[in-house]
Parts: sequence; C-alpha cells; structure tokens
Amino acid sequence: MINLNNFISKFDENYNNYSSYDYYYIQKQMESAQPITFGSPINVLILTDRLFPCAVGLNEYLVINGSDISVELMYNDFDGTIKYIQSKPIDLLIIAGMLSDKTLYGAAQLFRFLNKYSCDMLYIIPDESSILERIDFGISNFYDRRKPVEEFILFMRKRYDEETMRMHKTVSPEVSREQLWKESSKKLEQAGAIDEIIKVTRLLLPNNLVMNAYHEDALKINKLKEQEKKEKERNKQEYLQKLDGRISNGGISSLFWMAVKYIYLMDTV
Repeated sequence: MINLNNFISKFDENYNNYSSYDYYYIQKQMESAQPITFGSPINVLILTDRLFPCAVGLNEYLVINGSDISVELMYNDFDGTIKYIQSKPIDLLIIAGMLSDKTLYGAAQLFRFLNKYSCDMLYIIPDESSILERIDFGISNFYDRRKPVEEFILFMRKRYDEETMRMHKTVSPEVSREQLWKESSKKLEQAGAIDEIIKVTRLLLPNNLVMNAYHEDALKINKLKEQEKKEKERNKQEYLQKLDGRISNGGISSLFWMAVKYIYLMDTV
C-alpha cells in the first residue's frame, strides 16, 4: 500500500523526475468537482506500475469527491495486490496506464475470477498498442485519461449499474456481490488454483464481452476514418470550385489561379 503523504513530499522535491502533468491536471479539476455517489458503498482498487502521479491524482479525486467510495492504490506490488484482492470484494479495478510488468495483469485475472459482475478498465490514451493490450489481457473497458475525470467517474458508475442489473437478472435480485465473492473464494481455495493464476497471467481467457467490445472499437475507428476521408474530399472539391470561379474571370490573374490549382492538385494526389 502507498503512503500518499510521503509520495506528495517526494513528488514536490523531484518535480521533473515524474510524469507530473496527469497529477496536476486532475488536481485542477477538483476545484469545480461535484460530489459523486454510486448509491451504495463500493470498493475501488487502482493499480499501476508506471503512471504513479496519475494514479495518485485519481485516488485523491475519488477520496475527496466520492461520498460512498473506498479507494486503495497499489503501485508495482504484485504480491500485495494479490493479497488485497483476496482479502475483500472489489467493485471496480482501474489500471492506470499500460503495465510495464505484464505479470501484474495476473492480478486483474484474479480480480475478475473472484468479483463476478464487477468492472475492470484501462485508464489510458487510446491507440493501437493500448487496444491490443486490452484484448491480450482481457480487460473489459477502457477510458481516455485526457478527458475530464468527472466524465470518467460517470462512465464507471454507468458500467457498474449495468453489471448490477445483469447480476440481478442472471442470478437473483437478492444476491449481493459479497456473497458471490465468498463463493468464488471458496471454490478457488478448494481447487488450489491460486498459484496457477499467479503464475500464468493468461490462464483466464477474454470472454465474449471483451471480443465484442474489440470489434465495436474497430468499427468505430473505421467509421471515423471514413468520415475523415469524406470530409477531406468535400473540402477539396469546395476549394477547387472556388479556384475555378477565379480562373473563369479571365485576365492575367486567371493564370495565377491556374498555377495555384495545379500545385494544389499535385500536393493532394
């Protein structure tokens, strides 16, 4: 576990040695932040081994603005994270940035096994590498950390509510997450499978939800690329029409505009 007071002191002394932008970006948003509630007490685990300032910023934001949110931050501590996940039910797992030590994703595997109908997500800058990382290690959700933190919290709450509804529909409205966690913990202990989960980070393969999400992401990216292509073509045609109008006026200036059109067409081939 992290002593945040010690971290902040060290952070201020070594400002240039940390990726400080994320931390102060989140701190700035606290000035206008509104209290956030999930409707019932929830446990959140933040895991990172690289974007420590970002994780600390998220931790502070949730502690200060989340009236019913309990938060734990684990930094580059595989054994500690495994023990913590085994100690209590966890409703939300936030992985701040792609993990450098890929074995840490084994903790996410254990989280999903023990905490049915909970949410795990990568808090990242989306690109090809991060999307592939999400698929490879079966992370169900991701969110762009460049967006406002309040929007991220609302997204988490939406996903949490969706999983709650799915749990009530699939299992029973009377069953709690804590009950399911106890059942899963008992099964894991009886099977003696914990050592294998710790050793093999890909023991639990991504489910259909993850693969469907991947295909949805790919479709969104292709759609955006197609829209961008159409927009560029439309702008090109509008510009050419303007040039043709100036060329049609005749005179010496038309020669100039013909040259401009020729250069533009060569540059946009």
